[in-house]
Amino acid sequence: MVLAAALPPSAGWEIEILATDLSLRVLEQARDGLYHVEKAREIPEPHRRAWMLRGSGHSEGLMKVGPELRNLVRFQRLNLVAESWPGLERFDLVFCRNVLIYFAAETKARVVRHLLSHLADDGVLFLGHAESLSGLELGAVAHSPTVYVKQGGPLAPRRAGESRR
Repeated sequence: MVLAAALPPSAGWEIEILATDLSLRVLEQARDGLYHVEKAREIPEPHRRAWMLRGSGHSEGLMKVGPELRNLVRFQRLNLVAESWPGLERFDLVFCRNVLIYFAAETKARVVRHLLSHLADDGVLFLGHAESLSGLELGAVAHSPTVYVKQGGPLAPRRAGESRR
């Protein structure tokens, strides 16, 4: 909703979102885009009015994500701990929030290396607030807490006197 509001197609933006999970059941539930109206409190009113549909009749008490948003999202099963992730392209933004905390250090490092290999050079990796890459030499540097960019990339912080190429 935030991306659609900030980067509308009418201004020439094209948004494509890949939503992944290991669970096919979770992916199907997300693809349905159906939620209890109590969740509506978490959505700012302008976004709720613009992109959510309120259920009626047998769907009373439910809300559904409108087609404008659903059409931006592609759902795909992905095992983050797999040795390779074939078929994935480069991404400008990657959100991997509250997943890495469940992995051992070696697995976490492999997953982050995969994420970075699919991140555009000027892309940004967002982690959960309980997650950190500190102490791991993976080719990423903290841009701000829980926000990482590729080391040496155009968004990477520079040392005093260091120029950008």
